[in-house]
Amino acid sequence: MDTDKGILWLRLDEPSRARLLQACPPRHATTYCHHVTLRHGVTAQEYEALFGRQCTVEVYEACWDGSVQAVRVNTHGLPDQYGVPHVTISAADGIAPFTSVAMLKDPAHHHQKLSLELSGVIEFVAF
Repeated sequence: MDTDKGILWLRLDEPSRARLLQACPPRHATTYCHHVTLRHGVTAQEYEALFGRQCTVEVYEACWDGSVQAVRVNTHGLPDQYGVPHVTISAADGIAPFTSVAMLKDPAHHHQKLSLELSGVIEFVAF
């Protein structure tokens, strides 16, 4: 495994995480509600200038299906790997949290508008 690679994410601060969980109680067994993945499989050097930066994102929609639950966010131009910036809230037993990417790209899921501002810090986590 290449330890120079990892995940660039916006880790939610605790008050934001609490507000999000209050607005969107978990629908599935495993709760995540921790971060917005910005880039996966990148080197720290590529994004070093962003480390430690405090940022806000705006939640505009809650989405879910029988396996996973997430909220869509506007990241105001931060890096985005998957085309569906989001925070995974919860997933059913045995379902990986990144399943939310496929759910958000498939129009066959439930959704409702939501308006909430979240804040956090950009971090790099090595594999």
